[in-house]
Amino acid sequence: MKKKDRRKSSFSVLSMWSIVGLVVLVSFAGSALGRRRDATWSFDKITPKKGGWGSVVTLYGRGFSKDAKVFYNDKELKPNSVSGRAIRVTVPDGVSSGWFSISQAGRKLSAPERFIIENVPVIKEMVPKAGLPNNWIVLKGKFLDPKMKFWIGRTSVRRQYVSDTEIKLFIHRGLKSGPLFYQWKGPKKRTKLRFTLTRVPSVKGFSPKTGWYGDEITISGMHFCDDPVVKLDGKKAPVVKSIRGRRIIAKVPKGAESGAIVVECYGKSFTVPGSFSVSPRYAEITGVDPQSGPPGAWLRVRGKGFRPEDKFWIGRARLKTKFVSPKLVRVKISPRANSGKLFFESYGKRFSSKENVSVHKKPNIRGVSPQSGWYGEDVELVGADFCPQMKVEMRGKSIPVVDRKGSRKVTLRIPKGIRGGRFKATCFGLSETSSQVFKLEPPKSGIVSVQPMEGAPGTKIRVKGKMLSPSDVFMIGDKRMPMTYRGRDEVQLTIPRGAETGPIVHKSYGRSKRTRFVVKVISQRPIVATYEPKVAWYGDTVILKGRRICPKPKVMLKGTALEVLKSGSDKVAVKLPRGVKEGNLVLVCSKHKVVVRPAIEIKPPFGRIFSIHPSSGPWGTWVTLTGESFKKSDVFYLGDQRLKKKYVGSDEVRVQIPEKAKSGKIAIFSAGKRRVSKHEFKIVLVTPVVRDFSPRSGWYGDTVTLKGRHFCIEPKVIFVGGKKTVPVEKRLGHTTLKVKVPQGAETGSLAVECYGRTGRSSRYFVLSPPLARVSGVKPDRGPWNRWINIKGRNFTKKTKFYLGETRLRVKYQNPGSVQVFIPPGAKSGLLYVESFGHRKDTSFTYVVRNKKNK
Repeated sequence: MKKKDRRKSSFSVLSMWSIVGLVVLVSFAGSALGRRRDATWSFDKITPKKGGWGSVVTLYGRGFSKDAKVFYNDKELKPNSVSGRAIRVTVPDGVSSGWFSISQAGRKLSAPERFIIENVPVIKEMVPKAGLPNNWIVLKGKFLDPKMKFWIGRTSVRRQYVSDTEIKLFIHRGLKSGPLFYQWKGPKKRTKLRFTLTRVPSVKGFSPKTGWYGDEITISGMHFCDDPVVKLDGKKAPVVKSIRGRRIIAKVPKGAESGAIVVECYGKSFTVPGSFSVSPRYAEITGVDPQSGPPGAWLRVRGKGFRPEDKFWIGRARLKTKFVSPKLVRVKISPRANSGKLFFESYGKRFSSKENVSVHKKPNIRGVSPQSGWYGEDVELVGADFCPQMKVEMRGKSIPVVDRKGSRKVTLRIPKGIRGGRFKATCFGLSETSSQVFKLEPPKSGIVSVQPMEGAPGTKIRVKGKMLSPSDVFMIGDKRMPMTYRGRDEVQLTIPRGAETGPIVHKSYGRSKRTRFVVKVISQRPIVATYEPKVAWYGDTVILKGRRICPKPKVMLKGTALEVLKSGSDKVAVKLPRGVKEGNLVLVCSKHKVVVRPAIEIKPPFGRIFSIHPSSGPWGTWVTLTGESFKKSDVFYLGDQRLKKKYVGSDEVRVQIPEKAKSGKIAIFSAGKRRVSKHEFKIVLVTPVVRDFSPRSGWYGDTVTLKGRHFCIEPKVIFVGGKKTVPVEKRLGHTTLKVKVPQGAETGSLAVECYGRTGRSSRYFVLSPPLARVSGVKPDRGPWNRWINIKGRNFTKKTKFYLGETRLRVKYQNPGSVQVFIPPGAKSGLLYVESFGHRKDTSFTYVVRNKKNK
C-alpha cells in the first residue's frame, strides 16, 4: 500500500473510533441523566436479616408509593402496610432463604443483602402428660430439630427424633415429676408443659354386672391413664369416657361372651375382679305416638332395646313393622285391629305394654232421644264407635256436646238457629247420618207462684212454674234478675241492686210476657263489717267490706267526700286525697249513714321484708323478696352494693345480686329511711362443669353447643389458640351455651369461666376446614375461550380451580356454584380444586375440542 493511502486509512479508522466514543459518551451521559431523573425512590436495607416463617420484615428506603409491589424469590407478596420510608411484609410458610425485591415506576430493585430463613422450634403438646416410668412420651410441635436436648425438672432425658413435628422422650426410672426444658442454639428454655409421674393403676370393680352388646360398663379404680384400653372376653371394648383417673366408661363389644374385664394402661394389663355376664336386654316400650288412628295408619313406638326381629300386636291383630333404631319402631294398624292394648315380642318372649291404642272407625247412630225439643234442651244420641273428638252437625251447623258416656252415648244441647233435621256425626274424617229426624218444637212455659213478694236488693225469691229453661230471662223494670236454675218447675231469682218495685217479666223461647206477680223492693240499712288498711297514706286505696251496700254509695272522712273507685253490694273502694285528716269513715246510702270504727290512721307506709328466696347463690342470682308496703321508688342493698330491682307489686320485689358483692344482710331504703332486715344472703360461687359439646369438629364461624351445669349468667368461653373470651350467642339456663368458633382457634379443649373459676371439657374440639367439593361440571367438553359451570359446596372467593396444571379464572356466584374460564391453549385433562391450601382432583374432566382436535 502507498504511504498516502496508508495515512488516509489511519485517519478513517481514527475518525470512526472517535465517532463511536462520542456516541458511547453521549449514551452514557444520557443514561446517567435518565437514571438521575428516574431515581425518585431507593431500597436501602431490611430488618431483621433473618427469621422464621410468619415473621414480619420491614423494608426500608425512600419514595415508596401505594403502587409499590413486593416480591420474595420473584413471588409477589401482599404488604401489611406501606409508607414513604418503610414497607412491612410477612414471610410466607414453606419458603427458603432468598431475596426481597420491590417494583415501582417501571424499576425493580433487590435488597442489599439476602434474608436467611431460620425457624425457631415450637413445642405445643405433650402426649401423655402423665404416666409410669420405662415408657415413651411424644412431643408435638413444629420446626423441631434433631440437635435439640431435653430435661424434665433437672434430669436429662433420652430423645428419639421422628420428624420436624414430633420427638419421642424416654421416661426412665428415678425420674421425678417436673416442667419440660429444652436447649437449641442457646441457653436452656423452660416450657409451659409438665410431666407427672403417676402411680400404678388399681382396679376395684365394675357395674352393672350384666348387659348386652352396646351397653355401657363403668369400671372404678385409681390412677387410670388418660387413654386406657378395655377388653372383654379378649375383645376390645370401645372406651366412651375416662373420668379423672378413677372411672372408665366402655361399651360391650359385639360378639363378646361372658368373662373377665381387663384394663390396659401404660403398657400393662390389670384384671377387674369378678365376671361380666353377657345376656340379651329385652325391649321396653315407653310411649306410642299417636295413640290412635284409622286402619292403615302408621304409629311411632318409642322405647329401648328394639331389634328388626321384634314383633308387635294390637290385641290379637299382628301389625306390620318398620325398624328405625333401637329406640324407635314404626307399626301399621291392621284392618282387623280393634282398640286395645299394645303387645310385643322380644328375643322370642311376648310382653304386654302399658300403652292402649284406639283404632278409629266410622261412628254408628242407632237412636235419637227425644225426637223433638227446643233451643237449650238436651238430646241423647245412642250408637257405637263414638270417638272422644266426635263432632255433630245438623244442616251444616255445629251441635255442642255437653256430656259423653263412653263410645256409645253422647248428650247434645240444641243451639239457637237450628231448624230441625237429621244429626250428622263425624270422627277422624268418617261421617254417619241418623235415620231419625229431629223436630224443633218450643215448650209452653209459665210462672205459677212467687215467694216472697217483697224484699231488699239481694233477697232470694223462689219461683215455681212449668217448662222452665236455663236460657230463660227474668226482668224487674229494666234490671235483669240473676237466676239459679233448679229444674223445669223451679228457679231461684235475686233482686238486683238498683231495682225498683214492679212486675216480673218472663222471657222464654223467644217470647216475652209481663206476669201478674209484682215484687216490692225495700231499702235496707247497709252494714260495714271491716275495712283495710287501718293505716294508710295520701293516694292509698281503702276498701270497706260488708253487705247490703247500695249501688251509688258515698264515703266521707272528717267532712271530706272521698273518690269512689269501685263499689258492689259487699265492698267499696275509695281513694284518700292529699290533706285529709284522721277520723272515722262514714258510709252514706240513701238516707242511711253508717259510722265505721275504729278510726283510720294517716301515716306514711314503710316497706318491710318478710322472706327472701333463695338465700344463697352466685353473682347474678335473682332473689324474690316478699313483704308489705313496697313502692316502685324503694331501693335495696346487699351491704353497700345497690341491687338491680324488678317491682312486681306492693308485696313482692325481685332483686339481682351484682358481681363482686359480698355475703350480708338485705337492706331497704324506703320513705327516706334505711332499714337493715334480718334476712341474710350468702354468696356461693360454683365452678362450671363442661360435660359435652357438639359438633365435635368445625371451622371458624360455626356454632358450637356446650352442655354442662353451673353456667353463670355472663359466662366466658375460651378456645385454644383463639381470643381470650368468645361472646355467648345464646344461654339456655345454667346447662346450655351456644358460641361461634373464633378466628385463630386451634384444636384443643373448650373452657367456660365463671366468677374467675374455669371448667374445661375432657374432649378436644377438632378444627376442621370446610374443604371445597365438586359435584358436577357442565358442559364437560367444548372449545377454548368459554365459561363453564361448576356445582358443588363450600366454595369461597379464595377457592382456586385448575385444568391439569393450568390455573383457571373464576367467577364466584354462591357457596354451591361458580363459573371458570377455559383459556386458549388449555389441554384436556382432570379438573382440580384448591381450598385452604389443599389441592385435590375432582374426578371430573374437561375435553378441549377445536378445529385441530375434533
